[in-house]
Amino acid sequence: MLDLCRASSHKRKSGKQQIPNLGESTMSFATLLLLIGTVLADTTVQIEGSDYIDLGLQGFGYAPANARDKYGDTISFGSSVKYQKGSLKQTDDGYYTFITYNLPDRGWNVNGTVNFANRLYKYQVTLNPANESSTPNIEWTYLDSILLKDFNGNYFTGLDANTTVEMNGFSLPGVTYHGDGWGNNLNSNSTTTRACMDSEALALIEGDIANGFWISDEYGPGIYRFDSNGQLQEYITAPDSILPYVDGKINFSSNSCPAWDQYTVSDPTSGREDNHGYEGMDLSPNGKTLFALLQSAAMQEGGDKKKYAYNARLMKYDLSGGSATAVGEYVIVLPTYVNPSDGKTKTAAQSELLYVTDDVVMVLPRDSGLGRGQEDGTESVYRHVDLYSLKNATNILGKYDGEGDQIASSKGKLVSGITAATHYEWIDINDNTQLNKYGVHNGGDNNSTLLNEKWEGLTLIPIPCTTDEYFLLAVSDNDFTTTNGWMNFGTIPFDSGDDFENQSLMWRVKLAAIPHNEGSCSSTSSSNSSTLATSTSSTYANSTAATATLLNNTVNTTNINTKTFSNSTSSFTDTLSSTTQTPFGNSTTSYHNGSTNSLKTVTCTLEKCSDTYSASDIDQTATTVEIITSCKGGCSKKSQETSTAETAIHTSTSAVVSTYEGHAASTSVSAMTVYALAIAVMVYLL
Repeated sequence: MLDLCRASSHKRKSGKQQIPNLGESTMSFATLLLLIGTVLADTTVQIEGSDYIDLGLQGFGYAPANARDKYGDTISFGSSVKYQKGSLKQTDDGYYTFITYNLPDRGWNVNGTVNFANRLYKYQVTLNPANESSTPNIEWTYLDSILLKDFNGNYFTGLDANTTVEMNGFSLPGVTYHGDGWGNNLNSNSTTTRACMDSEALALIEGDIANGFWISDEYGPGIYRFDSNGQLQEYITAPDSILPYVDGKINFSSNSCPAWDQYTVSDPTSGREDNHGYEGMDLSPNGKTLFALLQSAAMQEGGDKKKYAYNARLMKYDLSGGSATAVGEYVIVLPTYVNPSDGKTKTAAQSELLYVTDDVVMVLPRDSGLGRGQEDGTESVYRHVDLYSLKNATNILGKYDGEGDQIASSKGKLVSGITAATHYEWIDINDNTQLNKYGVHNGGDNNSTLLNEKWEGLTLIPIPCTTDEYFLLAVSDNDFTTTNGWMNFGTIPFDSGDDFENQSLMWRVKLAAIPHNEGSCSSTSSSNSSTLATSTSSTYANSTAATATLLNNTVNTTNINTKTFSNSTSSFTDTLSSTTQTPFGNSTTSYHNGSTNSLKTVTCTLEKCSDTYSASDIDQTATTVEIITSCKGGCSKKSQETSTAETAIHTSTSAVVSTYEGHAASTSVSAMTVYALAIAVMVYLL
């Protein structure tokens, strides 16, 4: 099919669980348990025995739409973002500062692609983590830019590809143009040829810009390795099944004309869809494993049909041998949603990928055409950070990699024998319950606090004083949308007709699968045999711990014990020390284990204890709370002993919900869940 050149082709179901009516005083015990299960479901995902816990949104901030870099060009920093390893520092007042490198795509292209010199931005980020804030609490400070150069030292360009450039034994997407690449001197007989790139994902080698970095591209699709100065060192091309073929020949054009020209290019008959190349890419922390993911299905597998474009190919490379070697290829089935403007089912194409382990990746699938200034509406219906496990997925490498080879039909039906990666929904970016705490919203008025359409960047920042907690930073791509824009090293003005800020969101998450040892705990230690001792604001700030116990269909209200630790340096005490309670209640003993830096709570039920300890040396350095519950046959014949590692007390939320209706169970929940549970218990007692 022939399409008129798309000047701006970069425009890019979440079922909500129904919660029972808490106003009904006749709520049944079964309904109460259902409520508990419902509110727990949205916070924790378990994959291969490891918990992935969303501890809630911690902040929102933005950089202005008209910000400019040191070369005079407008900044758009949200196609990808990566944390600079070792840069996190904590200030005396509880703030965090760290360095990120941010990636724009191919430049301002509302009226067509332009001769934008691809680059990276360096930023200092300041975060004042909070459970809510009436003003932005993430601050972005621009520091530097790195321009990207090809093997010959020439700048890359964002212009649409119309040729192939041969360099150092590699075939790169390229463009040949008359004049200056901005529409001037078009009648000149001289031409210029440059390698071109639509940069979409960034990964720092071993987390450090000093080692160089990788960037994925949509035109190819391909993956480029640069040194720390932005000089190209290596290129990885895609299998033929992913490369765009038109009439039997590779054609890297994305059908995105230069701003001064119009032409038509046939859609690829196979390979990546236009503007749907390697949108997601990331490295393992040791720099030896690389993943790259198509934004949606290849053309021959339904990529040109939004309803069926959900079978995206994920490539896995081994970099340990000095050059990239493909070792895996898997199918990621992306979610679908119903577009509210036309009622049609569409694929939530992915916009970013993060490496978690060799078997687990984090992916950002989202809808398109919904959000700030979008014609289809202001309310996004699917915008997530989700998880995929490759543990049981079929490795299809080498089996379907020829031109036109299909892993699925044009209507998305997978070939028999292929098992896709397992999908786990996790964080809902659109959750207004969280967003509204920071004065921003999804849906509603089209104003400066409405979320942008495109959320395309993710990075993890290890939190000091923990072993497996991280800040998860997300950034939006505003597509250089400003009324006061500049390109071509600050010499060409442009006006997009509106101003969309470079928005960012920050969550706190707990990822047991990837423990870290980065950063140091700045809190002071103290020993006290009966309390949690003196705390600084950086340790127990805004945390909540609670325990609610349901015994044999009876709510033991004496054991709903909630403590909220405030943002102060004053000391406090908690009842996690040894206590004596009446039989059939819960007696608890807590202690701090200095060798493992953990706080253990032993819960005795029905006078049967799993173990006993002396309360001693309990202090704020504890990073793990282990809750052990045991009936040892005392509650019912079906009771079982359980043990689970809980969310760290410091700067987080944790609770234990134990029920002895035939079996023992415990799980970690968020502060919102604790409040909902307390309300439910009170209603039940009415």
